[in-house]
Amino acid sequence: MVTAHIDAGSVAALDSSELTDEQKTIRRYTHDTIAKVSDDVGRRQTFNTAIAAVMELCNHLGRFEDASPQGRAVLDEAWRAVVRLLAPITPHISETLWGLLGGQGSVVSTPWPEVDESARVRDLITLVVQINGKLRGRLEVAPGCDEEQAMAAAMAEQNVSRFTEDKTIRKVIYIQDRLLNIVAN
Repeated sequence: MVTAHIDAGSVAALDSSELTDEQKTIRRYTHDTIAKVSDDVGRRQTFNTAIAAVMELCNHLGRFEDASPQGRAVLDEAWRAVVRLLAPITPHISETLWGLLGGQGSVVSTPWPEVDESARVRDLITLVVQINGKLRGRLEVAPGCDEEQAMAAAMAEQNVSRFTEDKTIRKVIYIQDRLLNIVAN
């Protein structure tokens, strides 16, 4: 077992009520990855997709630059989760990384990371808007908004209204939280 560790100073306790939008996004990526890898390793036994999900999370973490106490707490939670998620697949390097992160004991004896469902909740989602099957806009809307709210938001967008003015809307295909397709001629 590795006894040396990286002395990055003490990390503040994570307080989810004080997180910025960017910190919430990184935390959501972390917990989405925990959920995906848990399913990939535990149920599906598809290690390649588990590793791909962890690599994607690492890419997000590498671009995250926030030295505030809560930013560091979010990063600490994420990197510890990464090491624990990789432990069944890459035990030797995970053990070394766990020691460098200041983890106590062996990484294989630590509990599997738990998914915090509250961290996975989105405040806004991106809704794709198509007119006659062609992308005409993207909207930031509240998750779970209904078709009427989505249509109102879409019609308020200049690029969408430009392609629907002086036309009759024949059909609306709405897939909640994903797509609004307007058929007009």
